[in-house]
Amino acid sequence: MVKRYFTVNTKEFKLPEEFIFSRNKKYIHFIHCRLEYQNQLVGNTSVHADWITEMPCINQFISWANVDITKRFKWEVLHNPKTARIWFMEKASVELNVPDGSFVLQLMLEF
Repeated sequence: MVKRYFTVNTKEFKLPEEFIFSRNKKYIHFIHCRLEYQNQLVGNTSVHADWITEMPCINQFISWANVDITKRFKWEVLHNPKTARIWFMEKASVELNVPDGSFVLQLMLEF
């Protein structure tokens, strides 16, 4: 399996073609998300992603923004997406209108 770091700063993004067309199992690992909202680093902001399909009851939560984690979270991608989408929520209940470019999301793709 190949592992590749992948960094984005837009809420909707295209996944690399080698990931899309791989015949292997596919995983997305969350590494870190640095978010500035209204020119300040924020806490209490959760990151959510549409590739999470096994836990819809918690609104596809993946992690908190601006928190260093010691263990990476990993999800198997059970469908074959060409694009992915993330969104941010304040205190995991109110969606924030975060502009593209105000965050950096670091992932690792495994395929």
